[in-house]
Amino acid sequence: MIEIGALKFRTLNIERLSVPNGITCIIGENGSGKSTLARLLCGYYEAKTGSVIADGVPVRSLDTGYVPEFFDNGIIFENVADEITSPLRFAFEDNATISDRLNAAAELLGIEDLLGKETENISGGEKACVALATAIISSPRILVLDEPDSHLDRKTSERIMAALKKLHTADAENKSRRTSGIPYIINCTQNTDIAADADFVIFMEDGRAVYSGTPTAVFEELKQQNSPFLPTPMRIDAALEKVANPADTATANTPSAATAANAANAATEKATPTANAATENCSGITPKLELKG
Repeated sequence: MIEIGALKFRTLNIERLSVPNGITCIIGENGSGKSTLARLLCGYYEAKTGSVIADGVPVRSLDTGYVPEFFDNGIIFENVADEITSPLRFAFEDNATISDRLNAAAELLGIEDLLGKETENISGGEKACVALATAIISSPRILVLDEPDSHLDRKTSERIMAALKKLHTADAENKSRRTSGIPYIINCTQNTDIAADADFVIFMEDGRAVYSGTPTAVFEELKQQNSPFLPTPMRIDAALEKVANPADTATANTPSAATAANAANAATEKATPTANAATENCSGITPKLELKG
């Protein structure tokens, strides 16, 4: 569990928030604090007030992976294989380990055919997969993706989401690989289809985590409060329909605006605390994928 307590940083003001093991989507309008929260969760930023603890350890002391929104700006090597393996080479890993992990990451993302290509000659979607492979090759405990889907077509977004699920949940095929899991995968997005596939959702507004819980619970609260984030009943119902396993747990924290405060109070009367949601829906998830030799 990642625990946030008494956090004040830039526009963020979060008294308490628990993020369970699994795939978490942070949703909200532009400027709501999604990216700032995500970067705090992976230790990219450090808050002077409050705490961000993962499994009893400050997140900044853990290995983390980060895929920025403009992922192609972070690509620095001419060759795809050199780009993906750069974290391992900087850490002076041996050649056998580097080769093994490179092949595992490429296989997971289906980009084996890109390894010999130059980075300037691949498409934007392919660059996104390369950026993700680079972020996971060191087997981080926390992986953050900062809205990469905002620049991708639907097919590539679905491909990346499928890879994220494999990174966290093992099946019979994956057990034969040199892989076990990334315990915490945090994905910032405004795409409700992607959020519907997550284990846990956090809705941000004005720097506060207004609702958190299962996708069904959070979308239901947004629907009941007529949230402008989901402007049409069709979009809300489509998001709810996409969730395979409905649940009835969400958390409402006190927002800054009066209207949001009323919404949060209403949600509190109907909802179970976030900690219970994490226990009921995510406590049984065990990391299964780790790119190791």
